Amino acid sequence: MRVLTSTLALITILFAANGALGGDVPEAVTKAHAAVQKNADAILKFAYPTAKEMTDATSATYHERLGGGFTLDEKFNYADSDGDRQSFTLRFKVDDNGVVTSISEQQRSEIWPTFGTGNLLLAAVKSSAQDKIDEARRNDQPPPQAALLILKADDITDVVVIILNRD
Repeated sequence: MRVLTSTLALITILFAANGALGGDVPEAVTKAHAAVQKNADAILKFAYPTAKEMTDATSATYHERLGGGFTLDEKFNYADSDGDRQSFTLRFKVDDNGVVTSISEQQRSEIWPTFGTGNLLLAAVKSSAQDKIDEARRNDQPPPQAALLILKADDITDVVVIILNRD
């Protein structure tokens, strides 16, 4: 048991030394982390629209990816609509230039999935966009460009990726 405890402590120390933001952090990770922190409130509202507020700054760890780039795991702590403390962790895939390429949920304290409400809303907006495109085609008119762009979004996190990379 003592060996197991020592081994786990060593692994934890090595993980913290290699993954925690601090020290010699690659510029790409610093850039992506800064974008996440700058947009933390917007990300929270996309993730859980009824959330009240962030209760702490995001905390992050990063890892180098074998194929290039990095994964940046950011933990969001917030108060929900009832004032209860909740959290979720998102994984941001980041290229070597600090551009966020995708977002996925890693952990959540809520039962409802992170970005679940946003994805329901996106489905409704996509349905409306498809109706506009179909109507334009029936009338031999070009489809609205905005509607065509909306149909390209597979997930509400695609919108969050655009927000993070706009600066």
